[in-house]
Amino acid sequence: MVITSSVKPKLKLTYEDYAKTPDDERYELIDGELMPMPSQKWLHQLLQAKIFGPLANFVYGGSLGSVVAAPMDVLLTPFDVVQPDLIFVS
Repeated sequence: MVITSSVKPKLKLTYEDYAKTPDDERYELIDGELMPMPSQKWLHQLLQAKIFGPLANFVYGGSLGSVVAAPMDVLLTPFDVVQPDLIFVS
């Protein structure tokens, strides 16, 4: 007896697929699944701006590394790409 499944394995997208998405839309790739990301609300952007200044002053003042703001892709794995609001690189 042969048992077959009608369930097809889910195709995981990779960074190469993610890189082909339109530039005018924001996505993140989570476990191979493309996730549309809505634009941030006013309060979120305001808080990000308030955090960026002191953080950048601290990091650059102490020669600790670099701080940048989104949008910037961060490739965690071939199947996980995110765009954090703020990125610190030591």
